Amino acid sequence: MTIRLALRGLFGFGTTCLQTVLFVAMASMIKAEPVQSAELWDFIHVGKNFETAPRWDLRRGKADVQIRGSNIEIHAYYGPDAEREHKENLQSHVEITGTMATDGSISAKCVLLGTDVSPIKLTGRYITRTEEQIWGDRHKRITYKELVFPRLPNAEFWGFIGRDVADK
Repeated sequence: MTIRLALRGLFGFGTTCLQTVLFVAMASMIKAEPVQSAELWDFIHVGKNFETAPRWDLRRGKADVQIRGSNIEIHAYYGPDAEREHKENLQSHVEITGTMATDGSISAKCVLLGTDVSPIKLTGRYITRTEEQIWGDRHKRITYKELVFPRLPNAEFWGFIGRDVADK
């Protein structure tokens, strides 16, 4: 009772309010791990390849796409070893970070890692579509998630597609 009276006199409120403030402060300090995508998305890039000399090229790979609220973070890996590189936590070849509006439009920045190319501003769209398929005797509902970033001045294109499969 003495502590409660002392705190009320000191702060002007009771200990339950102070406990709530301390609880909220402690909870805000806890860092939650980001949700990892269950499956890597397919990735395709049509544009300049800067590995040796700039040239037009079609490149495929896998991408770890994380969408948290309106924030998007993409780590893309080129080539046939893309899944292994992701699992071994090797540095990605492309990093795209941005924000998504409620209409699905995206404003992002693309960094081509391991090159001296300046960061590229991208605008794109997030689209989902659902299909129903029959796999043998099972009915499945497949939701395709697509991120498309065209870059018109140079006719470059970044595309990402992921899918969720559920029983119908």
